[in-house]
Amino acid sequence: MSFFAAFWYNCPKVTRQVGRLGRAISTGRGDGLGYPKMARIRRFQTEDAEEISNLIRRTLIEVNSVDYPRAVIINQVHAFTVEKIRELAAHREVYVIAQDGELLGTASLEDDAIYTVFVLPAHQGHGIGTRLMKHLEKRARTQGHTAITLPSSTTACAFYE
Repeated sequence: MSFFAAFWYNCPKVTRQVGRLGRAISTGRGDGLGYPKMARIRRFQTEDAEEISNLIRRTLIEVNSVDYPRAVIINQVHAFTVEKIRELAAHREVYVIAQDGELLGTASLEDDAIYTVFVLPAHQGHGIGTRLMKHLEKRARTQGHTAITLPSSTTACAFYE
């Protein structure tokens, strides 16, 4: 088993019918601070790679570390380099959600699968992840997919259920 596969071993791959995903996850109404409505989703730009890398690494350390051994987190932190983000963006549709120049979250779509969904810890629970998921669901639907799948960490399982 590869290291990457071992990281995601505790949560089954989630499959949802396209069009049903938005009803299957939380509504994320926001908390009066102006998001998620003020935040904008846009396509990845090369200059985003460092901030996305930092966002993912921070989330792994601050959030996912509750569910995984330290060695697993360290290996994942080392895996999400700036170069790796650029490499992924070369063959995936990578999106970010930003507000006032700060990236709040990221997610990517490749064929009928969603990958690398991360939201900054301070912004979790406010609808940012929901907005990203709905956006990717819409993109998958326009590409003709009727279902989407995503591998999930143990930490994120409850979000997708």
